[in-house]
Amino acid sequence: MTDWLSNVGAWIEHHPGAAAWVQALGATLAVATAVLMPALQARHARQQRDADRRLRAKSLAIAIYPELLHIRAAHHHIQRRLRESVAATQRSDDPATAERTGADLADQSKRLAIPVTDALRAMIPNIYLLGDPMGPQVQLCIGRSMKYNDVLATLAGTSARVRPAQLLAFIEHGLILVNACIAGMEQTWGLSPEPGDALEYHVTAAAEPTAALERETASKETV
Repeated sequence: MTDWLSNVGAWIEHHPGAAAWVQALGATLAVATAVLMPALQARHARQQRDADRRLRAKSLAIAIYPELLHIRAAHHHIQRRLRESVAATQRSDDPATAERTGADLADQSKRLAIPVTDALRAMIPNIYLLGDPMGPQVQLCIGRSMKYNDVLATLAGTSARVRPAQLLAFIEHGLILVNACIAGMEQTWGLSPEPGDALEYHVTAAAEPTAALERETASKETV
């Protein structure tokens, strides 16, 4: 090896043009290294940031997903109760029935609320990590649920102005939004409900809540 290097050095000494060429090549490689290394390091850092962000986004999606399943179950439950109230109002021409319907809904306002837990509220500032369009969709879904709860909270003392059909339209549109959010998460992150969540959703969605208003209306019609 030493002899080979010596021979190369001796050859370069006897060929000045070659020496200049080697020197130019070395300078070019040095410049290229100085330019490429920062670019490669920046690319590697960017890839690490992207991987970290995707990992945090998936962790956030896993945390939000069960909350959205519970919100969907609540939408189904509320939808059934409101449909019963709307049906009872439509079956009767008595204006007092509509007022009783409003009073009934006002009394049940807590049972008709959508569960937006403190844990879910705490996640809201980080929902942007889910990216576009899922992040804005989830924010819209949660925001609409919170707005619905605010509307519901104003029913106390104003039962005569309650419009079950309007609340029903609000809930049904919210159900479309939450279904889209759940479907997007399942497709993007490969999520699926745990057996307990699936059972809770099935039981809640299939439940037939008995409306006191319907019983009262049916008894009056019988009489």
